[in-house]
Amino acid sequence: MNAYMEFFGTDDQPNLPARSAVPVPQLANPGWLIEIEVIAAK
Repeated sequence: MNAYMEFFGTDDQPNLPARSAVPVPQLANPGWLIEIEVIAAK
């Protein structure tokens, strides 16, 4: 949360984008260490 709040929810960037968390052992590829999910809106 501290790293998230360093970039979002600040005076310069007040928006708080949606996010999700996935347990590492349940990732699609066992060799991956993280999963990144992106939702874009125009």
